[in-house]
Amino acid sequence: MPSTADLPWLNPALPARERAQLLVAAMSLEQKIAQLHGSMATIDIYGFDAAAFGEMSPEEQEQLLAQLRIQRHVVGIDELGIPRFRITNGPVGVGMGDGHPSPPATALPMTIGLAAGFDANLAHDYGDIIGSETATLGQHVLEGPGLCLHRTPIAGRNFEYFSEDPYLTGVMGVEVTKAIQAHGVIAMAKHFVVNDQEFERFRANVEIDEQTLRELYLLPFEMVVKDADLAAIMSSYNRIRGTYATENRYTLTDVLRREWGFEGYVQSDFWSCRSCAASLSAGMDHEMPDGKWLNEDNVKAALHDTSLEIETVNRALIRRYTQMFRLGQFDRPYAPGVIDADAHGAVSRRIGQQCAVLLHNDGLLPLDAHALGSILIVGQAPFTAMACNGGGGSSKVTPLYTVAPLDGFRDVLAGLGAGTEASTFIVDDDLANLADAVEAARGADAVVVLAGIVASEGADLVTPSLPWRQDEMIEALLAANPETVVVLKDSTPILMPWIEQARAVLEAWNQGSE
Repeated sequence: MPSTADLPWLNPALPARERAQLLVAAMSLEQKIAQLHGSMATIDIYGFDAAAFGEMSPEEQEQLLAQLRIQRHVVGIDELGIPRFRITNGPVGVGMGDGHPSPPATALPMTIGLAAGFDANLAHDYGDIIGSETATLGQHVLEGPGLCLHRTPIAGRNFEYFSEDPYLTGVMGVEVTKAIQAHGVIAMAKHFVVNDQEFERFRANVEIDEQTLRELYLLPFEMVVKDADLAAIMSSYNRIRGTYATENRYTLTDVLRREWGFEGYVQSDFWSCRSCAASLSAGMDHEMPDGKWLNEDNVKAALHDTSLEIETVNRALIRRYTQMFRLGQFDRPYAPGVIDADAHGAVSRRIGQQCAVLLHNDGLLPLDAHALGSILIVGQAPFTAMACNGGGGSSKVTPLYTVAPLDGFRDVLAGLGAGTEASTFIVDDDLANLADAVEAARGADAVVVLAGIVASEGADLVTPSLPWRQDEMIEALLAANPETVVVLKDSTPILMPWIEQARAVLEAWNQGSE
């Protein structure tokens, strides 16, 4: 282990920024450039000869995501005491962490549900689980919270954002950030900024007036920067008033740093970096997941032609190292531990209970388990046969365990001391067996319909309606038995054309492991 005499930046008694400055001053140019980007082999995800992620086939997406699960890091430099810098996704639980395979973690309820609880303490508990597990798994960065707004009900990533309300989003984001960073983990708010849809996200240009930009889109980020001492921000894919977010000096420097006093660093979203000198000069500090732009050839060429200054390179590294030193990341050895799955699962379940929203109740709820001989749980397989583990894409969590709906119902009934018989009926996606489901519903004392949506990064929904003809299914089941509760397990607002026929509707969201 190098000594502090040889490497004075390893002295924990020194201020974080001073340590960062000492380290950068001792680095060669080649070492500096190697630290400006991730280690993944360069992939042209948005070039003319490659389709954007949302346009890839499921097989191609999974192949790409498999690479991301392995290589979400910056290489270490042992002789300088620089650790391998490990990065994981995680607005809804620790997602694609560095390593193979991606380490399993607690799959939490979606953040859209967390915000629906309107409880800052609950948000802190949520962030505490994420921060604790990130630290236990030896990761340095948690790419979250997601602070984009719900500006359209069909946005593919609404599940990992909080709300349509900027103030509520900011309050939740502040508490999640504080809790994550209390574990010595860098929280990275994303996606900065106006990245509120998935459609054409690599090409979209957002034209927006200043008042709207300030009052809606910037406000949650401003709150997290000022009230939670945020360590990092992720810059988005889209253009802002014609300029890519990763090259936008107005947002990255004038607003973020000069107005708000942000002292952390800015990382590109994966493949959102579009240039070398322009991005670094505008205020982007780190390229992920590869070095397509901030590689040795480009950086040296830009330094040579004076479109880039070495002080700008140094600034980018000092910003990141300062946060790493501040949170003790140079001082902790890599020693991944074991997550307490049962304890964290209990917290996740409590969060899910608190964020469920009763949308409608015509005297049907609560069900009296002791008065019911049988309960039928009915719906299509993703919502009825298994735990609804939330949205797809880079934030998807590999769960430590899951509880299927029938098992969960039986656990609750047993806890109530009720002898009620619970059973499930899985409706085919094409409703081929709907008549049989209706007949089963008629014979039950009470029916619980589980219906929903699982959205994904990379594509927006076509409509805000339930897929696979679930509305038709719900209407038939409501007509079959008046003692029917509709439970929604979704990740974005939906249309409910059957609401007048329903006696009770509970919005449970995508609940994760539980």
